[in-house]
Amino acid sequence: MVDSPRNRKKQPDVVRQALLDCATKLALEHGLAAVSFQAVASAAGVTKGGLFHHFPYKRLLIGEVV
Repeated sequence: MVDSPRNRKKQPDVVRQALLDCATKLALEHGLAAVSFQAVASAAGVTKGGLFHHFPYKRLLIGEVV
C-alpha cells in the first residue's frame, strides 16, 4: 500500500513540535524577524494551512518559541 496523505496516520503532536523546532531554529539563526509563517511551514515541510491549524496567530507561535 502506498503511503499517501489519505492513508497516513495523522500525528498532530509531532507536526506541532516540528513547527516549533523550525521556528526556534529560524529565530536563533536569523532573529525573530525571520520567523514568518511561510518560512516556518517550508522548513517543517507542511502547508501554511497546516501551520495555521496549530498556530492561527503569529503571536501564539512566537510565544511558544520564546
